[in-house]
Amino acid sequence: VYMHGFITDVEGEKMSKSLGNIIPPSEIVNKYGADTLRYYTIGIRAGEDLAFSWDEIQLKFRNLQVLWNVHNWVIDLAKTNNFVLTDELHVDTSGLSEKYMISRLFSTMKKVTAHLENYELDHVPHEIESLYLDLSRTYIQFVREKSSLGSIEEKRAIFDCVLTVLLETLKMLSIVAPFICEQ
Repeated sequence: VYMHGFITDVEGEKMSKSLGNIIPPSEIVNKYGADTLRYYTIGIRAGEDLAFSWDEIQLKFRNLQVLWNVHNWVIDLAKTNNFVLTDELHVDTSGLSEKYMISRLFSTMKKVTAHLENYELDHVPHEIESLYLDLSRTYIQFVREKSSLGSIEEKRAIFDCVLTVLLETLKMLSIVAPFICEQ
């Protein structure tokens, strides 16, 4: 069992029915989804109070949208170039940007594994989030022109790299946000 302490509002005041400052979990789930709530709450260290913030919930929701957009981008890249998924992906790491992204993936996997083995669950979401935001905001932005104007080999290398990082990210994130990962 993994638990936080009390739930407090932004000012640090304990939430309770008698004070009328509670936010039912169903309100968050209905507005942002269960994955967003899980993603937000697992980032709180065990035993510490959770200072609830709508801004933080919205940030987690937007970051999950970034992950979904990466998913859509890789599907569009596959459709545009008639790439067929195979059982084994071979990432061509001859390009510096692909080397960086795959190295970033493996270092994140190592960190996430260490955190899980030490029951430091609150560190896991940040590591994974940092990886897929880097994939979206750094790698994809860097190769965007090459993904549309490059040779078929360059496009395939980009596709294999993004798909590999995305699939491994989803495996790690599935313990935090299972619904979006399954989808």
